[in-house]
Amino acid sequence: MINALETALYNALVAGSVGVNWYNTLAPSKTATPFGVFIYVSGGENDTNTTQHDVLTYDIRIVDDSQDGLNAAYTAASYADKARAALSGADALNITGSLSGLACVELRRESAIKYLDAGGYWHVGDKWRIRVSKTL
Repeated sequence: MINALETALYNALVAGSVGVNWYNTLAPSKTATPFGVFIYVSGGENDTNTTQHDVLTYDIRIVDDSQDGLNAAYTAASYADKARAALSGADALNITGSLSGLACVELRRESAIKYLDAGGYWHVGDKWRIRVSKTL
């Protein structure tokens, strides 16, 4: 289920964030900035009699080098806005084609991320709650 979700997440972000390369969990060393990263943070299964729900949290962020000072933060924020727009509803993640009976039933932005790390890179984005159901 995670592979299907992450493939759909990647596809939605790539389609909606023109000009930024996206990576799952970690970008390769010396990747040109800005770039996007989505990271599985937490979550798990919540089963009922007829449906299995996985409730997952992802960090979805843009990373940009701070050599341009605040311009890098603004650039990262601009791309983060595009990522938010790309994930504008549960139907944004078309995972039904990946696995029969699988559907994204909730896609919600929970909190913002914005900080300058010790290496001089801005991180701008959001934590997202994603609830996926699979009929048993």
